[in-house]
Amino acid sequence: MKIRPYTRHDRTAVQDICVETSFLKEDTPIGRAMLTALYSDYYTDMTDNTFVATQDGQVVGYILAADDFQHFRDSMKKLYLPLAKKLNYKQYVSQLYVLKLFGKIQQKGVAHMHIDITENCQRIGVGRQLLHALASHLIGKGLHSVVLLCASDNVKGCNFYRKYGFIEQSRHFGCTLFSATLSNLLAKTSQNVVQ
Repeated sequence: MKIRPYTRHDRTAVQDICVETSFLKEDTPIGRAMLTALYSDYYTDMTDNTFVATQDGQVVGYILAADDFQHFRDSMKKLYLPLAKKLNYKQYVSQLYVLKLFGKIQQKGVAHMHIDITENCQRIGVGRQLLHALASHLIGKGLHSVVLLCASDNVKGCNFYRKYGFIEQSRHFGCTLFSATLSNLLAKTSQNVVQ
């Protein structure tokens, strides 16, 4: 398993995993365009905060983050949400709510993140390695914390975040808001820590 920074050559693989692992199960051309517009394309197009996990040269997982909320919000509203609105109005409205929620909690030095790993590569340490790579990168950029939303009924996902020190902050329309300091995340994902 290798963890490395994302390159443009990884775009389709990241999009494939985004669709494959989505709770929305929208594996149609329209669903794919909507899912990737909302959950991967901004991060891969506009930031340097994406890392991929590869096995035998194939991308099997990714982690991505937005570290500038103003830029994220403006870009989503201008470039990505118009497409989502045309394709799935319900998801468009949901993303507007997420933008509003992140806007309330976003502070200087805080990034929001998302991670996805193919089913056959889960529970073998890939998530830990991706978290470690992102935390190291974001600390190097002067950030101190990360937040994320996870579906509250996604027991496996919520337990994964708790395992690595994420703390539940609140619940919103079936989602749990988690946060972690990057220093704690780095310590909990260190290669020297027995998991």
